Parts: sequence; structure tokens; C-alpha cells
Amino acid sequence: MKKQLTGAALIVMVCMTGASAMMFGTDITLYDREVGSVAGWYNRGSGPGEDEEVEIGMETGQEWDMEAFRLDGPALTVVGGINFDDSRTVGSDAEAGDVFIDVNGDVVFGPPADDSGYRNSSRENVFGYDYVIDLDFASDSYSVYALDASDNLLTVRYGMNEESNPWQYDSGGELLAGYVGVPLVTSGLLPTVDGLVGDRHYAFTVNLDFLEPGTEFTSHFTMRCGNDNLMGRARLGGSATPRIAPDAGHTVALLGLGMVATGLLRRLRRP
Repeated sequence: MKKQLTGAALIVMVCMTGASAMMFGTDITLYDREVGSVAGWYNRGSGPGEDEEVEIGMETGQEWDMEAFRLDGPALTVVGGINFDDSRTVGSDAEAGDVFIDVNGDVVFGPPADDSGYRNSSRENVFGYDYVIDLDFASDSYSVYALDASDNLLTVRYGMNEESNPWQYDSGGELLAGYVGVPLVTSGLLPTVDGLVGDRHYAFTVNLDFLEPGTEFTSHFTMRCGNDNLMGRARLGGSATPRIAPDAGHTVALLGLGMVATGLLRRLRRP
């Protein structure tokens, strides 16, 4: 029996060999409909993209780049070059906003979200968002509000970035019971995240378990200045995406190693 258990353990170890962590789950980042006419930070060359991209004419650099939405079951993660723990300075251009969620498909983003004349002010929710995850980085917590068209949201600071609206919750809405002061998970410095470009990444994670499994949603996040408008879209699954999965290039190797381990197990079973 001891030899059989040793062989089985060997198979588990072999199957783990060559596996790599899939940090934060599946990439659900959606094109934000903002693209320039030349390749570079405002246009990712062969097509629109959001990694190493900011809004047209804005300050470039990793520290201003909101890179991706990732989804792992109900866990929604925002990845960017901004240190979210340092975004607690109220009033700074890089102050992190809130996460907005649409679930009925009437979300307004990109050029239609340009709300000229309302920059850096409170505005009724004309953007179609049904929920806001109100982030408090000072206490590393968040609360969730259900929204309707009469509730108030804050628009971005600069007029040229109004297509990034909205950036933060202001007032109104229905505070969801059980979603008050929920712990907010933030990361420290992450040199690499799933192949995203850049030498520094930060992340924070919230939980969408206030939505029913199977709900299709659109998510939105930006900072006070609206320098980079991040959008995402997915269907909320009933189970989490595995955090460990084989690399595509290791599939054949894992199969061969598994066969070797099976043969070894058979030898160990012989009297």
C-alpha cells in the first residue's frame, strides 16, 4: 500500500510540473471604443487594444495605464500600472474611481458617454449602470449600491476625457444588505501579470456574488482624470476559473510524463 501511495503521489507531482499560475482568471477586457489614427499608445497597431494604451492625447506611461479586467468565478480584478494603495490622495488626478456594472445591456460608453459641460461635477446616471462598487482604499473595503437613472455619479475632471465617464459614485442608490464594508483585496507590486506589457502592475479584487450566476454584465473603471477608460464584459459563471492550468506548449510533455508515471506505478504494484 505504501508503494502504491508513493506512485500516486508521483503522478500528482508530474502533472503539476510545467503548470503555470493564471493570475486573476480570464481576461474579459472590452475595447473602450477610443482609438487614435497612428500606432503607439493611442492605437495598438494592427487593432484596438487596452494594454499599454491610454485615451487619445493623454499622458502616456505604465503608471497611467489601466490594463485589464480579469474574472475568476465571481471575483472581478482590475489590473493597472497605478499603485491603488497610493491612490488614496483625494483630489489627485490618479485617484482611483469606483467599479460600475451594467446588467441589462443599455450601458453607454465610448463617444456616446461624452457629457460635455458636466466635467468634474455630479450628474444623473445617464450611462446605464445598474450597480456601483463604491471603493474605499483608505479602509481597504467597499460597499455595493443598486442604481437607477435618478442617482448621481461624478464625471471626470478634464473635458477632453469625458468619453471616460463616469469615474465615481456620488449619491443615491440602494445600499445592498450584506455588502457594506466588504474587505477589499489589493496586491503589492507585480512585475508580470499574464503577459501584460510593462514592468510594474498592481491589482485589486472585488466580488460579484451579488449577481445571479449566468448574468451577463459590462464593467467600467477609470480614475479621476479619465486618462484611461477600462471596460470589460462577461457572463458570470457558477464556478471559479482554475488558477492553475497547463501551458499550451507543455500539453504533449505532460501526456508523456503521465504515461511514464503510470508505467512506474504499475512496476511499484508488482510483488
